Amino acid sequence: MDYKNSFTQGEIDELLEWFKAHEDQLPESMQVAPGFFIPELKKTVHYYYDLVQTHWQNPIYSGQIYHLFKIRDILMAEKETATEE
Repeated sequence: MDYKNSFTQGEIDELLEWFKAHEDQLPESMQVAPGFFIPELKKTVHYYYDLVQTHWQNPIYSGQIYHLFKIRDILMAEKETATEE
């Protein structure tokens, strides 16, 4: 997903449901991008999850929402790669 500063209720609901369904499968840490490493991924996702539930309509938090989409996309791609092997 490319960065954007607003999201629909449907996009947010789908994102939050995905993380709710996969929270037990999150790795301890993740390299999201060059220079962007999250050492405590589960804790970060938990904080972002709460923030997104409350402030998803506020564009100030679009960066955190984008991070959740990026994390989800990475995890989904890793799962696809593992399935293909």
